[in-house]
Amino acid sequence: DVGKGRIYFYICSDEAGKTKIIDKARRIGAYIQDSVTFGERLTLNVGLRFDRSWGWKPAVTKGAGGNPMSVYIGENYIKPYIAEKWPDDYPEGFNPYAEYSSEEWKDIMVWNSFSPRFGLTYDLFGDGRTALKASFARYTEYMMLQYFSTLHSFYPRSMRFYWYDTDKDGVIDTDDDYSVYPYDYRVMDPAYSKNKLDPDVKSPINDEFTLGIWHELFKNFSLGVNFLYKDKKNIYEDVMYDPDNKEYWYHWDQPKTKEYYVPFQALVPGADDYPDQTTTVYVRSNDAPEIFYQATNCPELKRKYWAFEFIFNKRMADGWQLNGSIVFSKAYGNVGGWYGDSWGWSGFGDTPNTFNNAYGRTNIDRPLQIKLMGTAQLPYRIFLSAYYRFFSGSPWIREGYIEPPEDWCEANNAYQDYYWVNFEDRGKPRRRRTFNILDLRLEKEFAIGDFGTLGAYIDVLNILGWSSLDVGRQDIYIYHPVAENDRTGKVDFDSAYKVPEEIEEGVRTVKFSIRFSF
Repeated sequence: DVGKGRIYFYICSDEAGKTKIIDKARRIGAYIQDSVTFGERLTLNVGLRFDRSWGWKPAVTKGAGGNPMSVYIGENYIKPYIAEKWPDDYPEGFNPYAEYSSEEWKDIMVWNSFSPRFGLTYDLFGDGRTALKASFARYTEYMMLQYFSTLHSFYPRSMRFYWYDTDKDGVIDTDDDYSVYPYDYRVMDPAYSKNKLDPDVKSPINDEFTLGIWHELFKNFSLGVNFLYKDKKNIYEDVMYDPDNKEYWYHWDQPKTKEYYVPFQALVPGADDYPDQTTTVYVRSNDAPEIFYQATNCPELKRKYWAFEFIFNKRMADGWQLNGSIVFSKAYGNVGGWYGDSWGWSGFGDTPNTFNNAYGRTNIDRPLQIKLMGTAQLPYRIFLSAYYRFFSGSPWIREGYIEPPEDWCEANNAYQDYYWVNFEDRGKPRRRRTFNILDLRLEKEFAIGDFGTLGAYIDVLNILGWSSLDVGRQDIYIYHPVAENDRTGKVDFDSAYKVPEEIEEGVRTVKFSIRFSF
C-alpha cells in the first residue's frame, strides 16, 4: 500500500581525504633473446621473458558516511542484520557507514610469469623478394592497480536497500521503512575482505600467433597477406563465491549454482520490428548465501580474435606513394574488449545470467576494415595527401531487466528482484552504422634563405560528409512477466528508446596552418 523504491548509498565520507585508498605496485622484468641465421635464408629469433609483480596497500582510515540517512540505515537495519546473521563472529553487529581503520595490507598479489617468444623469417626463393614470416608470443599483463584497488573494505562502493515510503511524502527519511538486501556485509571487515581475492590468482596472458608472406611484385611495390590469432587466458574477474563453504556459484555448470538459482523461462514481447524473444532468467533462491564476490582467473570467460590482412605498399618514388590494407576479422567470446570490460570488476561472470546468450561477437568486433593512404607530388613541389578509413558498425543486441512474478517466486522459494539478461544471442548481433571517413591535405614548403623553412597546409577533414545519428535502440528497461512463457506482462520502456543519444553532424572541416622550422 506504499511506494517501493530501490536506493543506494556510498560508504564515502563527505570530508576530503577520508575515503582515500592508496594502491602501490612494483614490477621487475628480465629477458634473454637471441637471433641466428642459417644459409642466409632462414632467420630464427627466440626469447624468454620473466616478470615479477607485487602490490600492497598502506594503512587507511575511512570517515563516516557523508549522508546522514546512510548512517541511520546502517545503525538501525544493517547492524542488527549482521548480529542476527553472524552472531558468533559479530555479536554486536557493526555499521559499515561508521568510521573505521585498517592496517597495511602487504603482498596482496604476487605474480611470477614466464613469457616465451619465437619467430622466423624465411627467404622463400632465395632472391630477397619473397619472405615467409611466422611468430608465436605470449604476453603477460602487468599488474594494474585497478586489479586490487576494489579489494579493500573501504573502497568507495555503494550498497542498496529497498525503501518503503511509509509516510507517503516521497522523501527518504527516518519516518520510512527499509529492508536490507541480502549482501555479505562482512566484506566491510578488513580481515574478512581478504576473502575477496583467490590466493592462487595468476597473471592474465595473451597468446598471439602470426603467419604471413610478403612479396616484392616489382620495384618499390610489395604485397602481403597476414593471418593473426589471439587468445586471452586466465581472465581476471570477480565472480559469485561462498566464503564459508569455499565454493563458487556463478556458472550454471557448477553444482551449487543449480542449488542456489531457479531457471525462469521468459517470453520477452517484441516491439516495432523486434520479434518476441524467449530467454532464461536465473533467479536466485532464498536459500542462497549472501552476495559475495571473489576475484579469480575465471576459466569460463573467453576472448579471442582472428584476422586476415591483405596489404599493399608502394614506396615513395616517381613522385607518389600509396599503401593500404583490407582486414577481415572476428572478435568473439563472452567478455568485451574495452577497458571497462577488462579491469577485473566489469560484471561479466557475476551470475549465470551473464553467460546466457553471451557467447558471440564482442563489442569491439569490426568484421571489415579498410584503410588507404597516399601522397602525390604535384608541380612546384606541392604535395597532396589522402587518408581513407572504413569500419563495420559496432554490434549490439536487445537486453534489459526482467522481474519474475511474485507468485512464481513464492512457489519456487526464489528471491524477487530485477535480473539483467541478454534477450538475444550475441552470435548474430545487430549493428550500428558503418564508419566512412576521407581526409585530404595540401601542403607546400618555402625555403627562407638560411633562416629556415616556412610550410603552408590546408586540411579538409571528413570531405565525404560522413554523419551519424545514434538513437536509443534498447526498448525494454524492465519487463514484468505474469507467468513463464507469457508475453502479456507489463513493460517499462527505456526512457532513451528512439531518443537521439549522440549526434555526429558530419561537419566538413577546413584548416589552414602555417609552420616555421629552423
